[in-house]
Amino acid sequence: MIPVTTTQPAMTYGKSWFRAERRMTQSWTARQARDAHLKRQSYAVLIEEDDAPQCFAEFCDGCVNVGFYDKLGREALTYQFEEIEPGRLFLSMAIHREFKALSEKVLQGTIFYFRENTSVIIEETNFESATKSSAETNVDLSGNWEPYPAFGDYSSITRRERGVMQA
Repeated sequence: MIPVTTTQPAMTYGKSWFRAERRMTQSWTARQARDAHLKRQSYAVLIEEDDAPQCFAEFCDGCVNVGFYDKLGREALTYQFEEIEPGRLFLSMAIHREFKALSEKVLQGTIFYFRENTSVIIEETNFESATKSSAETNVDLSGNWEPYPAFGDYSSITRRERGVMQA
């Protein structure tokens, strides 16, 4: 029998994530980040697998923002969670970006605004044609709720696939 090895993702912590330069504004130890997490203070974590950035999470002011990278290191997907109830996060917004070939140029963006009452507003922008469209629908958003994560266990908020994105 061949043993199966699973590698834990590498985590780098800091004061905040500087999106434009894809780096921490100030590097922190895990202990500094854990202290901030326990006090509900701002901090950021970069999660890497196989030496490639997968996503980052920024904790600040009752919100958690998660940015997911594509294979070219561009932030293709963003989630915003809000702590609506103590200890419970609600996915209130998601942004999906489509890029031009190998460039950083965004061709199209879709923003999903989720409301606790099951309504979803979907705004699509085509940046090449400068057109926008908007729609509203109602869907089951029970899957948008997540427990506030324990320090170092970000698996619930860093799941890319969520059924509500198909609305």
